[in-house]
Amino acid sequence: MQLHEIRPGKLRAVRHLLPWGCMLAAPLIAFGQDDDQGGEGEGQQRSGAIADELQHVDPTLDGWQTEVLQGKAKDMVYEFLQRTYASGQRTQEAFSDLISEGFEGATSLRPKGMQPIELAGGTLVFRPELWDPDLEPASSLAGQIEDLCGALGSAGGLRFAVKMVQCRELEDELFEAEAWIQVDGRSEEGAVQQNFAWHMRFELGEEDRAMLRSIELRDFSEVHTSGPYFTELTEFVLGDLPFFERELSLGVDDYHYKVDRLTGNSFLGSQGLALGDVNGDGLDDLYLSQQGGMPNRLLLRNADGTLRDFTKESGTGLLDNTRSSLILDMDGDGDQDLVLAIGPNVILLYNDGELHFDEHVFLGNDVPTDIFSLSAADPDGDGDLDIYACRYIDNGIMGGNPTPYHDANNGSPNLYWRNEGDRKFKDATEEVGLGVNNAKFSLASIWEDFDSDGDLDLYVANDFGRNTLYRNDGERFAEVGVSSGAGETAASMGLSCSDIDLDGDMDVLVSNMFSAAGRRVVPNQEKFMGGAHPTVHQFFERHARGNTLLVNRGDGSFEDTTEVAGIELGRWAWGGRFVDFNGDGYEDMYVPNGFVTGPDEDDL
Repeated sequence: MQLHEIRPGKLRAVRHLLPWGCMLAAPLIAFGQDDDQGGEGEGQQRSGAIADELQHVDPTLDGWQTEVLQGKAKDMVYEFLQRTYASGQRTQEAFSDLISEGFEGATSLRPKGMQPIELAGGTLVFRPELWDPDLEPASSLAGQIEDLCGALGSAGGLRFAVKMVQCRELEDELFEAEAWIQVDGRSEEGAVQQNFAWHMRFELGEEDRAMLRSIELRDFSEVHTSGPYFTELTEFVLGDLPFFERELSLGVDDYHYKVDRLTGNSFLGSQGLALGDVNGDGLDDLYLSQQGGMPNRLLLRNADGTLRDFTKESGTGLLDNTRSSLILDMDGDGDQDLVLAIGPNVILLYNDGELHFDEHVFLGNDVPTDIFSLSAADPDGDGDLDIYACRYIDNGIMGGNPTPYHDANNGSPNLYWRNEGDRKFKDATEEVGLGVNNAKFSLASIWEDFDSDGDLDLYVANDFGRNTLYRNDGERFAEVGVSSGAGETAASMGLSCSDIDLDGDMDVLVSNMFSAAGRRVVPNQEKFMGGAHPTVHQFFERHARGNTLLVNRGDGSFEDTTEVAGIELGRWAWGGRFVDFNGDGYEDMYVPNGFVTGPDEDDL
């Protein structure tokens, strides 16, 4: 995960000391029935299809020389970093087998004269305003390395993360690559993290090893903290629950295909949770949604911060696959109810004021596609809460391909249920104009008054294509994603709003997928997609860029300030949030990330 600090006036990113997320950049392979269930020859056909996909995993098999070269460069960069930050003598000779005989030198690797920015919570951020872009003599390398690692010289538990975001062949058998690098470690004084970008030139040496010809620094920041922002309290909060070990300490891979699929076998484990005070004691409680075959859990908060199970007594332990939940007062009686997305339907569980949720209201629809997330608000200003449900694709997560990939319009339509009062709801999606551009692969939605006219607008994050912004014009909504500057084309997963520049209007963080492989491969217009469809390359490049920061101009239109703020590298980001973690009045960003992985790092 990553944490970013945004400062009004100077949108700068601070990537704090948090565990690295994982990235998966590989084709999905669809498998059919077992061979003994199909006709003769079917197994051979599937094997051929899989074999064809596997041809694209190894870049040497389909002629992607730049991908071969970036792999060699990445290996060299890791080795260079290991030696740089290792204890002992850092001499020119110690790096002689990593640099070429024609090594031209490097710019300053840790610029001098950096001034600290002091943040609340004992954090110092060092950034240079300028640095000398000229290469220093090759003989200066040892001193430059000493300068770079000086701040981490006494730190232990060093970790390195390298993202190769560019690779290009040059003349005379040279090639160049750009790497985004993060190094962190801890010492008695606290923790330090360095974030920098190197533009490097290489030549191939003996055994085709990448040998350094030059290093140019393109960006640098250094973060010092007196201690961690967070303390791991999972076992303290949940450890006394009788089902903690068998249920909550396991992952989706422990349950996948081990429960009845009729209840909803969730491959991705994309269940949510909700916080709210369901018993009126002033403390937020937790409702935990689970995959099919596992009971949802209502956990009440104790005064000491621990949680106790109240599922059975409240009647809220539904066993159906629940992807999203909300804790809200849906009938205006003063206590908190539950809104659950169960398969393709929404079920409301009403609180009788005594923590019994016996009365249920079922909201169904004609399209049997799972709902992925829920949001609720009062966009019509009638004093009660309406419900918006995001859906993804017909026939489940593996049920079809987005078409076209960069702006898919074959998703399952989202739904808007208007609260009619007396615990009755009406599907008003088409009536209010929310049926426009409503065939996307939607994952999240958020209600906010973006144009400051006194009513709530709706922003929807879509995977595989353009996001949608619905402006509330009173009785109807108008879809203004493209015209407002908010309809970017990306792999969007999550949304968060805040006034980050303190100008009185709401800005938007969009959590998108970042792909270093995509940033390298897509710009190669001759090779990518066989050189065909050059007009869509820009959309694929946007898909690989990462997170997006949209700053509100004050009239409901937006400016993309992502690269100025430096927040695109969130890895495979999901539901990033604006939160002022250190209490200094400025909103920070916390970005969860990662994807399904196995114990083998090469497991696709």
